[in-house]
Amino acid sequence: MDPRSGLFRPGHKAPTSGVYEVHHAGHATSHRVTILYDDVFPHCGICGDKVRFEPIQSALYILAHPMFNPQV
Repeated sequence: MDPRSGLFRPGHKAPTSGVYEVHHAGHATSHRVTILYDDVFPHCGICGDKVRFEPIQSALYILAHPMFNPQV
């Protein structure tokens, strides 16, 4: 996470599963995506490593929940 902006950069791992707002470097409007815990934030195919990810809502992945995966 960038400590000044509070946004995540490509190449870093997601600290929690949930919905993230994606901010591109001028070529597209922001949009929301679901990212799972420990996924690596990807580079954008157009703006590359200038894309940023803002956490909006954390959510537990269903298979990480003990009621749906008794092996957890």
